[in-house]
Amino acid sequence: MSLPFPSLDFQGRTTLTVNDIANKLRYTPEHVIGLIECGELVSVNGSRSVETRMSYRVPIEAYREFIRSRMTAPFKETCFSKLTLTQLMTLAGELQAAIATKREVEKHQTQLFEDA
Repeated sequence: MSLPFPSLDFQGRTTLTVNDIANKLRYTPEHVIGLIECGELVSVNGSRSVETRMSYRVPIEAYREFIRSRMTAPFKETCFSKLTLTQLMTLAGELQAAIATKREVEKHQTQLFEDA
C-alpha cells in the first residue's frame, strides 16, 4: 500500500538504500543508520559478510511502515477515513500479519529465556 503523501513514496521500488531515504527525508545518512541500528527502521544487510561494512537495504514496506508510524495523530484519523474499503481491508491484512509475526517472535524470545 502506498503512502498518503506521494512526495514521500518511492513508487515502483522494492528496496531502498540509506542514501535514498536520507535524501528523501532530508536526514543525514548517519541518522538513517542510527534508525536502523536502534530498530526503528527495518533493513536487510546486503553485504557478503557481517565482518565487513554493513550495506543496508530497506524493504519498501518497512520504509512505508516507518513513515506511517511517524504520522501525527490528527492525520492518522483523517488518513484512514479517506481510504477505500479495499485499501482498509489490505491494511487490516497487513496489520494482522504483523501482529502474528510479533506474537511468534515474542513466543520464541520467551522460550529462549526459559531455556536459558
